[in-house]
Amino acid sequence: MHTSFTTKAACLFLALICFRPIKVVLADGNKAEAEKRLQMAQQLTDIRESNSQPFRLSAIVQLFDESGRAQKGTYELAWEKSTQWKDELKFPDFSQSRLVNGERLFISRNPNSLSIAVFRLLRLLEFPNLVRQLPGETLFEHRKAGKNTGREISIDFLFHNRVLKTLYLDADSSVPTRIDTSNKGLVYVFQNYSVFGGYQFPRVLIAQRLGKALLEVQVQELISTSFTQDSFAPPDGPSFRWCPNPTPVKMKSGEGYLSIPWPLRGEPIRRPVAIYGIMGPDGQWHNVTVVKSGGKEVDSFWTSFMISQGFTPAMCGTEPVMQEIVEEFGEFLRPY
Repeated sequence: MHTSFTTKAACLFLALICFRPIKVVLADGNKAEAEKRLQMAQQLTDIRESNSQPFRLSAIVQLFDESGRAQKGTYELAWEKSTQWKDELKFPDFSQSRLVNGERLFISRNPNSLSIAVFRLLRLLEFPNLVRQLPGETLFEHRKAGKNTGREISIDFLFHNRVLKTLYLDADSSVPTRIDTSNKGLVYVFQNYSVFGGYQFPRVLIAQRLGKALLEVQVQELISTSFTQDSFAPPDGPSFRWCPNPTPVKMKSGEGYLSIPWPLRGEPIRRPVAIYGIMGPDGQWHNVTVVKSGGKEVDSFWTSFMISQGFTPAMCGTEPVMQEIVEEFGEFLRPY
């Protein structure tokens, strides 16, 4: 990066990691205890783990726009095991059905791309995946002083000694209560836990930014059930390689700097832009689509930048697999 006005590329990969740190790790963190508590929290809440019982989940979901108006939808999940499940998400202007049978994933979606709101919602619906430790991350536990002393424990997730997110656990039950991310005030909140099949699961899941709700999931029904042999019969149409827990897409090593053209400097380059794409097994972007526009020139600049970056694809063991990603640009950038 050079010239009198320079900006560091702060791409937010919601499917992966956030590269904008919020603080440096504290020296008094307890790594071993943090790993132990995180494992306990996952075991308590993961209704999709290998020993869990088949279930059906129904929820009302809401997306909130910048003025706070809500768009309501529904979500249904039928779960047999990690290689046999199906779900359906419906809004007035969006619908998606997914079915996994063995190693194949079938998707029917209209429209074809994901908005940033729906992308976040799908991640939230995968609770407790949000609290998992990704490759390269380290953990440190801290007991926070203040009004929650003795009731709440926090775990910092770090990448290259920078905090990416902080997970808060109830000190008595060890269930997750919220996640503070380094993504410009984005917070996930988990409330109203109840017992299901020996697990604890939140009936209300919220994503908010700077105190304003972005997403909300209200679980209406969570029941154990059984499914018939044809419940997960593969539909007609194309399918993709399915991997329950792939190693995420990674940006190749490099500084990630860019030079911004003069006409875009200042206000234009800070306009929020969101771009959807599929990182294929070949390490190339596919189906790249602007899903939140900052204007033609700004969109073109960020699309070109995104495509030009080097990535390694998501991996299922030693096999590369596709992964959908929505990247946000613009409002996360600050001049140096």
